[in-house]
Amino acid sequence: MKKQQPKKYFFATALALLSMASCALAQSIPSVTSLPENSPNLVQNAGFEEGTTHWNIPQNTAQVTSDVAHSGKSSLYYKNDSVEQYKTFTQEINAHPGDHIFFSVWVKTQDVVGGKGVGVYIQSADADGKYINGSFPVGYGGTRDWNRIGSEYIVPTNAAKVSVGLYLQRAHKDNKSPVGAVWFDDVNVQVQKEAVRSFLLYPNYRGTIKQGDNTPWEYEVQVSPNSKGAATKVLTQLISSSGELVFHQEDAVSAGDGAKRILLNVPENLWVGQYTLLQYIEDPNGQLRVISNYPVNIMNEMPKVYIDAKGFTVVDGKRFFPMGVYLRDASDSSDENLSRIADGGFNTVLSYAYGTANNPAAYLKLAQAHHLKVVYSIKDLYPEQANHGEDAFNIATKYINSLRDEPALLAWYASDEMGARWLPKLRKMYNIANLLDPNHPTFQVQNKVVDIEAAFNTTDILGADPYPIGRENDLTKTSDYTRSTAEAARGAKGVWIVPRCLIGRFMTRNIRIIHRPWTRCATRPTRL
Repeated sequence: MKKQQPKKYFFATALALLSMASCALAQSIPSVTSLPENSPNLVQNAGFEEGTTHWNIPQNTAQVTSDVAHSGKSSLYYKNDSVEQYKTFTQEINAHPGDHIFFSVWVKTQDVVGGKGVGVYIQSADADGKYINGSFPVGYGGTRDWNRIGSEYIVPTNAAKVSVGLYLQRAHKDNKSPVGAVWFDDVNVQVQKEAVRSFLLYPNYRGTIKQGDNTPWEYEVQVSPNSKGAATKVLTQLISSSGELVFHQEDAVSAGDGAKRILLNVPENLWVGQYTLLQYIEDPNGQLRVISNYPVNIMNEMPKVYIDAKGFTVVDGKRFFPMGVYLRDASDSSDENLSRIADGGFNTVLSYAYGTANNPAAYLKLAQAHHLKVVYSIKDLYPEQANHGEDAFNIATKYINSLRDEPALLAWYASDEMGARWLPKLRKMYNIANLLDPNHPTFQVQNKVVDIEAAFNTTDILGADPYPIGRENDLTKTSDYTRSTAEAARGAKGVWIVPRCLIGRFMTRNIRIIHRPWTRCATRPTRL
Protein backbone atom coordinates (compact mmCIF):
# COMPACT_ATOMS: atom_id res chain seq x y z
CA MET A 1 0.00 0.00 0.00
CA LYS A 2 1.28 3.46 -0.89
CA LYS A 3 2.50 5.58 2.00
CA GLN A 4 0.24 8.46 2.97
CA GLN A 5 1.80 11.88 2.34
CA PRO A 6 0.59 15.04 4.06
CA LYS A 7 -1.91 17.10 2.10
CA LYS A 8 -0.48 20.29 0.65
CA TYR A 9 -2.64 22.83 2.41
CA PHE A 10 -2.53 24.58 5.72
CA PHE A 11 -4.96 25.04 8.57
CA ALA A 12 -4.71 28.62 9.74
CA THR A 13 -5.73 28.23 13.38
CA ALA A 14 -3.38 25.30 13.85
CA LEU A 15 -0.43 27.21 12.43
CA ALA A 16 -1.21 30.14 14.66
CA LEU A 17 -0.78 27.88 17.68
CA LEU A 18 2.07 25.66 16.54
CA SER A 19 5.72 26.34 15.91
CA MET A 20 6.85 22.92 14.88
CA ALA A 21 10.46 23.96 14.43
CA SER A 22 10.80 23.54 18.17
CA CYS A 23 11.26 20.01 19.55
CA ALA A 24 9.83 21.18 22.86
CA LEU A 25 6.30 21.42 21.45
CA ALA A 26 6.58 18.06 19.76
CA GLN A 27 7.44 16.57 23.14
CA SER A 28 4.81 18.43 25.15
CA ILE A 29 1.96 16.67 26.94
CA PRO A 30 -1.74 17.51 27.08
CA SER A 31 -2.64 20.74 28.81
CA VAL A 32 -6.14 21.59 30.02
CA THR A 33 -7.59 25.10 30.00
CA SER A 34 -7.09 26.97 33.25
CA LEU A 35 -9.85 27.70 35.73
CA PRO A 36 -12.08 30.57 34.49
CA GLU A 37 -11.76 33.67 36.62
CA ASN A 38 -15.54 33.90 37.07
CA SER A 39 -15.92 30.37 38.47
CA PRO A 40 -17.95 30.81 41.71
CA ASN A 41 -16.65 29.84 45.14
CA LEU A 42 -18.68 26.88 46.42
CA VAL A 43 -17.91 27.77 50.04
CA GLN A 44 -20.54 29.80 51.86
CA ASN A 45 -19.33 32.38 54.36
CA ALA A 46 -15.79 31.70 53.13
CA GLY A 47 -14.30 34.62 55.09
CA PHE A 48 -16.29 34.11 58.33
CA GLU A 49 -17.82 37.56 58.01
CA GLU A 50 -21.15 35.98 59.05
CA GLY A 51 -19.70 34.31 62.12
CA THR A 52 -19.90 30.52 62.05
CA THR A 53 -22.93 30.39 59.74
CA HIS A 54 -22.81 27.40 57.31
CA TRP A 55 -19.86 25.87 59.20
CA ASN A 56 -19.88 22.79 61.43
CA ILE A 57 -17.68 23.84 64.36
CA PRO A 58 -17.68 21.82 67.61
CA GLN A 59 -18.42 23.77 70.77
CA ASN A 60 -15.55 25.19 72.80
CA THR A 61 -13.06 24.83 69.94
CA ALA A 62 -12.64 27.42 67.19
CA GLN A 63 -14.22 30.86 67.25
CA VAL A 64 -14.60 33.77 64.86
CA THR A 65 -12.42 36.76 65.68
CA SER A 66 -12.33 40.30 64.32
CA ASP A 67 -8.81 41.01 65.61
CA VAL A 68 -6.93 39.29 62.73
CA ALA A 69 -7.97 38.76 59.10
CA HIS A 70 -6.45 38.08 55.73
CA SER A 71 -9.21 40.06 54.03
CA GLY A 72 -12.37 41.66 55.33
CA LYS A 73 -12.72 41.95 59.09
CA SER A 74 -12.91 38.36 60.39
CA SER A 75 -11.18 34.99 60.47
CA LEU A 76 -11.58 31.66 62.28
CA TYR A 77 -9.23 31.35 65.26
CA TYR A 78 -8.31 28.05 66.90
CA LYS A 79 -5.80 27.26 69.62
CA ASN A 80 -5.02 23.65 70.47
CA ASP A 81 -3.19 22.81 73.72
CA SER A 82 -3.36 19.00 73.61
CA VAL A 83 -1.76 16.55 71.16
CA GLU A 84 -4.63 14.18 71.96
CA GLN A 85 -7.29 16.62 70.75
CA TYR A 86 -8.29 16.37 67.09
CA LYS A 87 -10.99 18.65 65.71
CA THR A 88 -12.12 19.54 62.20
CA PHE A 89 -14.20 22.49 61.00
CA THR A 90 -16.23 21.48 57.98
CA GLN A 91 -18.80 22.53 55.43
CA GLU A 92 -20.62 20.44 52.84
CA ILE A 93 -20.29 21.88 49.34
CA ASN A 94 -22.40 21.57 46.20
CA ALA A 95 -19.99 19.54 44.04
CA HIS A 96 -20.82 16.70 41.65
CA PRO A 97 -19.17 13.49 40.42
CA GLY A 98 -16.52 14.27 37.84
CA ASP A 99 -15.98 17.86 39.01
CA HIS A 100 -12.34 18.97 38.91
CA ILE A 101 -11.95 21.06 42.05
CA PHE A 102 -9.31 23.59 43.03
CA PHE A 103 -9.36 24.33 46.77
CA SER A 104 -7.35 26.49 49.16
CA VAL A 105 -7.34 28.46 52.41
CA TRP A 106 -5.24 31.31 53.77
CA VAL A 107 -3.68 30.53 57.17
CA LYS A 108 -1.64 32.36 59.76
CA THR A 109 0.16 30.36 62.45
CA GLN A 110 1.71 30.96 65.83
CA ASP A 111 3.95 28.42 67.58
CA VAL A 112 2.40 25.42 65.79
CA VAL A 113 4.45 22.32 66.65
CA GLY A 114 4.04 18.62 65.84
CA GLY A 115 1.81 16.57 63.57
CA LYS A 116 1.71 17.73 59.98
CA GLY A 117 0.86 21.32 60.75
CA VAL A 118 -2.12 23.38 59.66
CA GLY A 119 -4.12 22.10 56.70
CA VAL A 120 -7.21 22.05 54.49
CA TYR A 121 -8.83 19.07 52.81
CA ILE A 122 -11.61 17.91 50.50
CA GLN A 123 -13.23 14.50 50.94
CA SER A 124 -16.20 12.52 49.61
CA ALA A 125 -18.62 9.95 50.98
CA ASP A 126 -21.09 7.65 49.22
CA ALA A 127 -24.88 7.49 49.65
CA ASP A 128 -24.44 5.37 52.80
CA GLY A 129 -22.09 7.91 54.32
CA LYS A 130 -19.02 5.71 53.83
CA TYR A 131 -15.79 7.58 53.22
CA ILE A 132 -14.51 7.19 49.62
CA ASN A 133 -11.38 9.30 49.33
CA GLY A 134 -10.01 12.78 49.73
CA SER A 135 -7.17 15.17 49.03
CA PHE A 136 -5.09 16.23 52.05
CA PRO A 137 -2.23 18.55 51.06
CA VAL A 138 0.54 18.80 53.65
CA GLY A 139 0.32 21.96 55.70
CA TYR A 140 2.96 23.77 57.72
CA GLY A 141 3.70 24.74 61.29
CA GLY A 142 5.85 27.25 63.14
CA THR A 143 5.03 30.94 63.27
CA ARG A 144 4.21 32.43 59.88
CA ASP A 145 2.24 35.30 58.44
CA TRP A 146 -0.58 34.63 55.97
CA ASN A 147 0.15 31.87 53.45
CA ARG A 148 -2.06 29.93 51.09
CA ILE A 149 -2.42 26.12 51.25
CA GLY A 150 -4.33 24.14 48.64
CA SER A 151 -4.46 21.45 46.01
CA GLU A 152 -6.72 19.84 43.40
CA TYR A 153 -9.36 17.11 43.62
CA ILE A 154 -11.54 15.14 41.21
CA VAL A 155 -14.88 14.12 42.71
CA PRO A 156 -15.35 10.32 42.39
CA THR A 157 -18.23 8.90 40.38
CA ASN A 158 -19.98 7.37 43.42
CA ALA A 159 -19.79 10.50 45.60
CA ALA A 160 -23.03 11.63 47.24
CA LYS A 161 -21.51 14.13 49.70
CA VAL A 162 -18.45 16.35 49.31
CA SER A 163 -17.10 18.49 52.12
CA VAL A 164 -14.25 20.89 52.77
CA GLY A 165 -12.46 20.86 56.12
CA LEU A 166 -9.99 22.97 58.11
CA TYR A 167 -7.85 21.35 60.78
CA LEU A 168 -4.56 20.72 62.52
CA GLN A 169 -3.29 17.65 60.69
CA ARG A 170 -2.34 14.60 62.74
CA ALA A 171 0.85 12.62 62.12
CA HIS A 172 0.30 9.06 60.88
CA LYS A 173 3.14 7.56 62.89
CA ASP A 174 1.79 8.45 66.36
CA ASN A 175 -1.68 9.88 65.63
CA LYS A 176 -0.77 13.03 67.55
CA SER A 177 -2.18 16.46 66.68
CA PRO A 178 -0.13 19.65 66.44
CA VAL A 179 -0.39 22.21 69.21
CA GLY A 180 -0.41 25.96 68.74
CA ALA A 181 -2.62 28.71 67.34
CA VAL A 182 -3.96 29.24 63.83
CA TRP A 183 -6.19 31.68 61.96
CA PHE A 184 -8.14 30.50 58.86
CA ASP A 185 -9.57 32.88 56.27
CA ASP A 186 -10.80 33.07 52.67
CA VAL A 187 -11.59 29.40 52.11
CA ASN A 188 -11.98 28.78 48.38
CA VAL A 189 -13.38 25.83 46.40
CA GLN A 190 -13.83 26.27 42.66
CA VAL A 191 -14.85 23.88 39.92
CA GLN A 192 -13.26 24.03 36.50
CA LYS A 193 -16.42 24.79 34.56
CA GLU A 194 -15.25 23.60 31.15
CA ALA A 195 -13.88 20.39 32.61
CA VAL A 196 -13.36 18.70 29.25
CA ARG A 197 -10.62 16.13 29.55
CA SER A 198 -8.99 14.09 26.83
CA PHE A 199 -7.09 10.80 27.18
CA LEU A 200 -5.18 9.40 24.20
CA LEU A 201 -5.65 5.63 24.42
CA TYR A 202 -3.83 4.66 21.23
CA PRO A 203 -1.07 5.29 20.23
CA ASN A 204 -0.78 4.78 23.97
CA TYR A 205 2.96 5.04 24.68
CA ARG A 206 3.94 8.69 24.25
CA GLY A 207 2.08 8.71 20.96
CA THR A 208 4.73 6.38 19.52
CA ILE A 209 3.74 3.96 16.77
CA LYS A 210 5.67 1.75 14.38
CA GLN A 211 5.17 2.55 10.73
CA GLY A 212 2.75 0.10 9.19
CA ASP A 213 0.87 -0.44 12.47
CA ASN A 214 -2.70 0.20 11.37
CA THR A 215 -4.31 -0.34 14.77
CA PRO A 216 -7.21 2.14 15.06
CA TRP A 217 -6.34 5.27 16.99
CA GLU A 218 -8.59 5.97 19.94
CA TYR A 219 -9.15 8.59 22.60
CA GLU A 220 -11.54 9.16 25.47
CA VAL A 221 -13.20 12.48 26.13
CA GLN A 222 -15.12 13.52 29.24
CA VAL A 223 -17.42 16.52 29.52
CA SER A 224 -18.30 17.83 32.97
CA PRO A 225 -21.93 17.41 34.09
CA ASN A 226 -21.91 21.19 34.59
CA SER A 227 -22.47 21.63 30.85
CA LYS A 228 -26.09 20.49 31.48
CA GLY A 229 -26.19 18.10 28.54
CA ALA A 230 -25.54 20.69 25.83
CA ALA A 231 -24.02 19.23 22.67
CA THR A 232 -20.35 19.99 22.25
CA LYS A 233 -17.95 19.44 19.36
CA VAL A 234 -14.47 18.03 19.66
CA LEU A 235 -12.29 18.88 16.68
CA THR A 236 -9.22 16.68 16.18
CA GLN A 237 -6.36 17.43 13.77
CA LEU A 238 -3.11 15.68 12.98
CA ILE A 239 -0.41 18.16 11.97
CA SER A 240 2.94 17.21 10.40
CA SER A 241 6.27 18.61 11.62
CA SER A 242 6.14 21.16 8.79
CA GLY A 243 2.70 22.38 9.89
CA GLU A 244 0.65 20.65 7.22
CA LEU A 245 -2.78 19.23 7.98
CA VAL A 246 -2.74 15.44 7.57
CA PHE A 247 -6.08 14.56 9.13
CA HIS A 248 -9.22 16.26 10.47
CA GLN A 249 -12.24 14.82 12.29
CA GLU A 250 -15.25 16.24 14.16
CA ASP A 251 -17.13 14.41 16.92
CA ALA A 252 -20.12 15.42 19.04
CA VAL A 253 -20.11 14.79 22.78
CA SER A 254 -22.30 15.87 25.68
CA ALA A 255 -22.29 15.65 29.45
CA GLY A 256 -24.78 12.79 29.25
CA ASP A 257 -22.22 10.68 27.41
CA GLY A 258 -20.01 10.37 30.49
CA ALA A 259 -16.66 8.97 29.35
CA LYS A 260 -16.99 8.59 25.59
CA ARG A 261 -14.46 6.64 23.53
CA ILE A 262 -13.97 7.75 19.95
CA LEU A 263 -12.06 6.10 17.11
CA LEU A 264 -9.98 8.28 14.82
CA ASN A 265 -10.00 7.38 11.14
CA VAL A 266 -6.37 8.35 10.62
CA PRO A 267 -4.86 7.54 7.17
CA GLU A 268 -2.82 4.34 7.05
CA ASN A 269 0.94 4.14 6.51
CA LEU A 270 1.90 7.65 7.51
CA TRP A 271 5.44 8.80 6.77
CA VAL A 272 8.06 8.31 9.50
CA GLY A 273 8.42 11.50 11.52
CA GLN A 274 6.93 13.70 14.22
CA TYR A 275 3.34 14.88 14.25
CA THR A 276 1.04 16.65 16.69
CA LEU A 277 -2.47 15.47 17.45
CA LEU A 278 -4.27 18.68 18.35
CA GLN A 279 -7.72 18.81 19.91
CA TYR A 280 -10.12 21.72 20.31
CA ILE A 281 -13.40 21.93 22.13
CA GLU A 282 -16.20 24.02 20.64
CA ASP A 283 -18.71 24.95 23.32
CA PRO A 284 -22.43 25.59 22.67
CA ASN A 285 -21.65 29.30 22.15
CA GLY A 286 -19.27 28.50 19.31
CA GLN A 287 -16.14 29.43 21.26
CA LEU A 288 -13.08 27.37 20.33
CA ARG A 289 -10.20 26.52 22.64
CA VAL A 290 -7.39 23.98 22.69
CA ILE A 291 -7.85 21.21 25.24
CA SER A 292 -4.84 19.05 24.39
CA ASN A 293 -1.92 18.50 22.11
CA TYR A 294 -0.30 15.09 21.94
CA PRO A 295 3.04 14.30 20.34
CA VAL A 296 2.83 11.48 17.79
CA ASN A 297 5.99 9.78 16.53
CA ILE A 298 5.87 7.40 13.58
CA MET A 299 9.02 5.27 13.86
CA ASN A 300 10.78 2.49 11.99
CA GLU A 301 11.17 0.56 15.26
CA MET A 302 9.60 0.87 18.70
CA PRO A 303 11.78 2.05 21.63
CA LYS A 304 13.97 -0.34 23.59
CA VAL A 305 11.51 -0.26 26.51
CA TYR A 306 7.88 0.78 26.09
CA ILE A 307 4.32 0.01 27.20
CA ASP A 308 2.33 -1.97 24.65
CA ALA A 309 -1.33 -1.58 23.70
CA LYS A 310 -2.43 -3.89 26.53
CA GLY A 311 -0.39 -2.12 29.21
CA PHE A 312 2.45 -4.67 29.39
CA THR A 313 6.09 -3.64 29.66
CA VAL A 314 8.14 -4.61 26.58
CA VAL A 315 11.95 -4.84 26.74
CA ASP A 316 13.93 -5.50 23.55
CA GLY A 317 10.80 -6.67 21.78
CA LYS A 318 9.65 -9.09 24.52
CA ARG A 319 7.17 -8.63 27.34
CA PHE A 320 8.86 -8.23 30.71
CA PHE A 321 7.25 -9.00 34.08
CA PRO A 322 8.87 -6.66 36.67
CA MET A 323 8.98 -8.34 40.08
CA GLY A 324 11.02 -5.94 42.15
CA VAL A 325 12.05 -4.64 45.54
CA TYR A 326 12.66 -1.14 46.82
CA LEU A 327 16.03 -0.48 48.50
CA ARG A 328 16.80 2.39 50.85
CA ASP A 329 20.56 2.58 51.44
CA ALA A 330 23.55 2.28 49.13
CA SER A 331 24.71 -0.77 51.12
CA ASP A 332 21.48 -2.53 50.11
CA SER A 333 22.82 -2.52 46.55
CA SER A 334 26.08 -4.24 47.39
CA ASP A 335 27.22 -7.18 45.30
CA GLU A 336 26.20 -9.58 48.08
CA ASN A 337 22.72 -8.15 48.49
CA LEU A 338 21.99 -7.89 44.76
CA SER A 339 23.01 -11.52 44.50
CA ARG A 340 20.53 -12.43 47.24
CA ILE A 341 17.77 -10.48 45.53
CA ALA A 342 18.39 -12.20 42.21
CA ASP A 343 18.55 -15.62 43.90
CA GLY A 344 15.22 -14.86 45.56
CA GLY A 345 13.46 -14.67 42.19
CA PHE A 346 13.31 -10.90 41.79
CA ASN A 347 14.32 -9.34 38.49
CA THR A 348 14.19 -5.60 39.27
CA VAL A 349 15.43 -3.17 41.93
CA LEU A 350 14.70 0.46 42.79
CA SER A 351 17.13 2.20 45.11
CA TYR A 352 16.33 5.54 46.72
CA ALA A 353 20.02 5.96 47.52
CA TYR A 354 21.07 6.41 43.92
CA GLY A 355 19.00 9.45 43.00
CA THR A 356 22.08 11.67 43.36
CA ALA A 357 24.63 9.14 44.55
CA ASN A 358 28.28 8.85 43.61
CA ASN A 359 29.01 6.58 40.69
CA PRO A 360 25.47 5.50 39.82
CA ALA A 361 26.78 3.93 36.60
CA ALA A 362 28.66 1.37 38.70
CA TYR A 363 25.42 0.52 40.50
CA LEU A 364 23.65 -0.11 37.17
CA LYS A 365 26.55 -2.21 35.88
CA LEU A 366 26.53 -4.30 39.07
CA ALA A 367 22.79 -4.85 38.70
CA GLN A 368 23.34 -5.87 35.09
CA ALA A 369 25.92 -8.43 36.21
CA HIS A 370 23.21 -10.01 38.37
CA HIS A 371 20.65 -9.85 35.51
CA LEU A 372 18.61 -7.28 37.41
CA LYS A 373 16.80 -4.37 35.81
CA VAL A 374 16.88 -0.97 37.51
CA VAL A 375 14.15 1.61 37.97
CA TYR A 376 16.32 4.65 38.59
CA SER A 377 15.04 7.14 41.14
CA ILE A 378 14.80 10.82 40.18
CA LYS A 379 11.90 11.38 42.59
CA ASP A 380 13.83 13.89 44.71
CA LEU A 381 15.06 16.04 41.83
CA TYR A 382 12.37 18.71 42.11
CA PRO A 383 12.46 22.21 43.53
CA GLU A 384 11.56 21.98 47.26
CA GLN A 385 12.58 18.31 47.40
CA ALA A 386 15.71 17.13 49.27
CA ASN A 387 16.99 20.71 49.62
CA HIS A 388 17.14 21.22 45.85
CA GLY A 389 16.38 24.66 44.46
CA GLU A 390 15.34 25.69 40.98
CA ASP A 391 18.43 23.90 39.65
CA ALA A 392 16.78 20.53 40.43
CA PHE A 393 15.58 19.93 36.86
CA ASN A 394 19.08 20.61 35.54
CA ILE A 395 20.42 17.96 37.93
CA ALA A 396 17.77 15.52 36.68
CA THR A 397 18.81 16.32 33.10
CA LYS A 398 22.42 15.45 33.94
CA TYR A 399 21.50 12.05 35.39
CA ILE A 400 19.16 11.15 32.54
CA ASN A 401 21.77 12.06 29.93
CA SER A 402 24.53 10.11 31.67
CA LEU A 403 22.56 6.93 32.45
CA ARG A 404 20.08 6.53 29.59
CA ASP A 405 22.29 4.09 27.64
CA GLU A 406 22.98 1.71 30.55
CA PRO A 407 21.72 -1.80 29.60
CA ALA A 408 20.22 -2.42 33.07
CA LEU A 409 18.00 0.65 32.98
CA LEU A 410 14.30 -0.22 32.86
CA ALA A 411 12.49 3.04 33.76
CA TRP A 412 12.76 6.37 35.59
CA TYR A 413 11.09 6.65 38.99
CA ALA A 414 9.71 10.16 38.62
CA SER A 415 7.44 10.52 41.65
CA ASP A 416 6.80 8.94 45.03
CA GLU A 417 3.44 9.96 46.53
CA MET A 418 3.56 13.48 45.10
CA GLY A 419 -0.05 14.62 44.97
CA ALA A 420 -2.04 16.97 42.77
CA ARG A 421 -0.26 20.14 43.85
CA TRP A 422 2.88 18.79 42.17
CA LEU A 423 1.20 18.24 38.80
CA PRO A 424 2.87 21.18 36.99
CA LYS A 425 6.31 20.00 38.11
CA LEU A 426 5.48 16.36 37.30
CA ARG A 427 4.49 17.45 33.79
CA LYS A 428 7.80 19.27 33.42
CA MET A 429 9.81 16.22 34.55
CA TYR A 430 7.82 14.02 32.18
CA ASN A 431 8.59 16.35 29.30
CA ILE A 432 12.30 16.31 30.18
CA ALA A 433 12.39 12.51 30.31
CA ASN A 434 10.47 12.20 27.03
CA LEU A 435 12.78 14.60 25.25
CA LEU A 436 16.06 13.20 26.56
CA ASP A 437 15.28 9.50 26.67
CA PRO A 438 12.66 8.06 24.29
CA ASN A 439 13.83 4.52 25.14
CA HIS A 440 12.73 4.30 28.78
CA PRO A 441 9.33 5.03 30.38
CA THR A 442 8.64 6.96 33.57
CA PHE A 443 6.93 5.44 36.61
CA GLN A 444 5.20 7.20 39.48
CA VAL A 445 3.40 5.96 42.58
CA GLN A 446 0.49 7.60 44.39
CA ASN A 447 -0.87 6.76 47.83
CA LYS A 448 -4.23 8.47 47.26
CA VAL A 449 -6.65 7.11 44.68
CA VAL A 450 -7.83 10.59 43.74
CA ASP A 451 -4.32 11.52 42.57
CA ILE A 452 -3.88 8.49 40.30
CA GLU A 453 -6.17 9.59 37.46
CA ALA A 454 -4.93 13.17 37.72
CA ALA A 455 -1.44 11.84 36.94
CA PHE A 456 -2.54 10.11 33.71
CA ASN A 457 -0.87 12.65 31.43
CA THR A 458 2.32 12.97 33.49
CA THR A 459 3.70 9.43 33.33
CA ASP A 460 3.89 6.21 31.31
CA ILE A 461 3.32 3.81 34.20
CA LEU A 462 0.82 4.40 37.02
CA GLY A 463 1.31 2.89 40.44
CA ALA A 464 -0.27 2.82 43.88
CA ASP A 465 1.11 1.68 47.24
CA PRO A 466 -1.72 0.49 49.50
CA TYR A 467 -0.44 -0.54 52.94
CA PRO A 468 -3.43 -1.72 55.00
CA ILE A 469 -1.45 -4.12 57.24
CA GLY A 470 -1.05 -2.63 60.70
CA ARG A 471 -3.10 0.44 59.78
CA GLU A 472 -6.59 -0.71 58.87
CA ASN A 473 -8.96 -3.53 59.70
CA ASP A 474 -10.07 -3.92 56.09
CA LEU A 475 -7.38 -5.55 53.94
CA THR A 476 -9.38 -5.03 50.73
CA LYS A 477 -7.59 -1.69 50.34
CA THR A 478 -4.95 -3.44 48.23
CA SER A 479 -7.46 -4.86 45.75
CA ASP A 480 -9.45 -1.59 45.75
CA TYR A 481 -6.35 0.46 44.93
CA THR A 482 -5.30 -2.03 42.27
CA ARG A 483 -8.70 -1.84 40.64
CA SER A 484 -8.74 1.96 40.79
CA THR A 485 -5.26 2.19 39.28
CA ALA A 486 -6.18 -0.16 36.43
CA GLU A 487 -9.32 1.85 35.75
CA ALA A 488 -7.36 5.11 35.73
CA ALA A 489 -4.83 3.60 33.32
CA ARG A 490 -7.64 2.81 30.84
CA GLY A 491 -5.54 0.06 29.28
CA ALA A 492 -3.24 2.75 27.86
CA LYS A 493 -0.71 3.07 30.69
CA GLY A 494 1.38 0.49 32.46
CA VAL A 495 0.19 -0.52 35.94
CA TRP A 496 2.71 -1.50 38.63
CA ILE A 497 1.24 -2.04 42.10
CA VAL A 498 3.43 -1.68 45.20
CA PRO A 499 2.21 -3.93 48.03
CA ARG A 500 4.16 -4.27 51.24
CA CYS A 501 6.31 -7.31 51.89
CA LEU A 502 7.91 -8.18 55.22
CA ILE A 503 11.45 -9.47 55.10
CA GLY A 504 13.24 -10.85 58.11
CA ARG A 505 10.92 -12.27 60.77
CA PHE A 506 7.96 -12.37 58.42
CA MET A 507 7.81 -12.57 54.69
CA THR A 508 5.01 -12.30 52.16
CA ARG A 509 5.37 -14.90 49.41
CA ASN A 510 3.89 -15.21 45.93
CA ILE A 511 2.80 -11.59 45.67
CA ARG A 512 0.95 -11.47 42.36
CA ILE A 513 -1.82 -8.93 42.55
CA ILE A 514 -2.08 -8.04 38.88
CA HIS A 515 -0.21 -8.80 35.71
CA ARG A 516 2.54 -6.36 36.58
CA PRO A 517 3.16 -6.31 40.35
CA TRP A 518 5.78 -4.52 42.36
CA THR A 519 7.01 -5.16 45.87
CA ARG A 520 8.21 -2.53 48.32
CA CYS A 521 10.37 -3.84 51.14
CA ALA A 522 10.76 -1.61 54.14
CA THR A 523 13.92 -3.27 55.44
CA ARG A 524 17.20 -4.41 54.03
CA PRO A 525 17.33 -7.62 51.99
CA THR A 526 17.70 -10.75 54.05
CA ARG A 527 18.93 -14.10 52.81
CA LEU A 528 15.85 -15.76 51.32
